[in-house]
Amino acid sequence: MTYEEITRLARSLCKETYTPGQWVLWINAWLDDMSKEAKVIGQATINLSEGTHEYSLPDDCREVLIAHRLSGDTKQRLTKRQPTDVFFDGWKHLGGQIVLQGIDIHAGDKLSIIYAKRFKHITADDFEKEPEDIPPEFHSAGAYFAAHKALVRENLEGSASQRDYCLSQYLDLRDNFARSQERLARTGRIKPRPYY
Repeated sequence: MTYEEITRLARSLCKETYTPGQWVLWINAWLDDMSKEAKVIGQATINLSEGTHEYSLPDDCREVLIAHRLSGDTKQRLTKRQPTDVFFDGWKHLGGQIVLQGIDIHAGDKLSIIYAKRFKHITADDFEKEPEDIPPEFHSAGAYFAAHKALVRENLEGSASQRDYCLSQYLDLRDNFARSQERLARTGRIKPRPYY
């Protein structure tokens, strides 16, 4: 489904019309919720430089899950630290960067990361596109989410059952999507992509 088709289904579910800008806000809120719950996995490799300890992360990185230093044939898993840690050996995720400390970095070393993706927000110009990283069988979740938001906003008498129905359908689809992503992560079917 395209975003336009998702919006059309949402309009039919809630019997409400809004500006494209309002639908964009609800679609983006849906994408944020799906990325938080489902943890679609991404993988990237970052070239390390001696003397540098802060590196930019991919734009779609919401949360770094695992980091390994690759040095020649050696793969060393690094310890995750809290953002508030001042003295540490390992790594921490700060904003759009990963910070390494207490790690010997040599020429040719790389950092391999596995991360949870953040879904890209859309604009009204993107309505003809399909959601990236969300399989087609879960696209209708966006319509149920947006319809639920519209029904909550209007709070019309008699709309409670439709509002509850939309929320229930959305949560079922979201949770099924999250379970499918967990299965993919467990089976190791993660497609690596280089990041420089």
